[in-house]
Amino acid sequence: MQLSVVINTKNAASTLDSCLASVKFADEIVVVDMHSVDKTKEIALKHEAKFFLHEDVGYVEPARNFAITQASHQMILVLDSDEAISDQLQQQIKKILKLSNPADVYLIPRKNLIFGQWVQHTGWWPDYQPRLFLKDKVLWSETIHQPPTMKGRVVKLPAKEELALIHHHYPSVFSYLERLNRYTSIQAENSFTGFDQPLQADHLIQTFFNEFFRRFFVFSGYKDDALGIGLSLLQASYELSVALKKWEKQSGSKKIKQNEEKLIQALEKSRSDLSYWLADWRVKNSTGLLSFIWKIRRKLRF
Repeated sequence: MQLSVVINTKNAASTLDSCLASVKFADEIVVVDMHSVDKTKEIALKHEAKFFLHEDVGYVEPARNFAITQASHQMILVLDSDEAISDQLQQQIKKILKLSNPADVYLIPRKNLIFGQWVQHTGWWPDYQPRLFLKDKVLWSETIHQPPTMKGRVVKLPAKEELALIHHHYPSVFSYLERLNRYTSIQAENSFTGFDQPLQADHLIQTFFNEFFRRFFVFSGYKDDALGIGLSLLQASYELSVALKKWEKQSGSKKIKQNEEKLIQALEKSRSDLSYWLADWRVKNSTGLLSFIWKIRRKLRF
């Protein structure tokens, strides 16, 4: 079976060359660009890619479906311009292409490099992505950061580093904050559910701490050391920014409403949640009587 690689781009000159070099084994490369002003087009043409333009909508999801329609072959491999295929993953894909009855969709693990480090927890590993599939079996939403819909038989590749997409996600804190500001604005703009009433201050507290606890404890962000706590706080700030921008967009000049009792209750709940997760960590890292005591404290949330 022949393979079409589909890549969406916007000012991707710094990463596109290595991305395209990693998929030279494909039968066809399709690049769909959102009007880059750097050397993206020149790099794509150097690698003999088919080059198309798409309206610049600020994020990739709406352009993915269009890009797939430009591919000639039945098997599609979707990449971001800051991703690359390892030699081992290339061999695995070649084996799949030789199958007489391949799955409709293959979920590929993704190795996210953030601030120069591989993030193995905090919700970024194995970070499965539906990137290898038969045409018309995967459809992306028009909404930012929404998972695509999949049809047919879905198979996961093993969660091994050597079989993962290499993703140069955020090279710097600056790039993270720049995308945070841009993406949260788009997400707030595209949201269909807003605040009919003034935004409650306790909602902001819950939004921030719920995401922080999810990243740092549920997804074991603490195992990523300082990077894990930094990313957990940044992701919590992302969710907080979306909430504030939705309020700003849909409520105009309405004030953020502050019910002092609800505010204190939200802080107390966050303190209780923190006590639960700290005790949960102690349970996992102690034995015997100490573990039993921490189980009681976890149950009582103190």
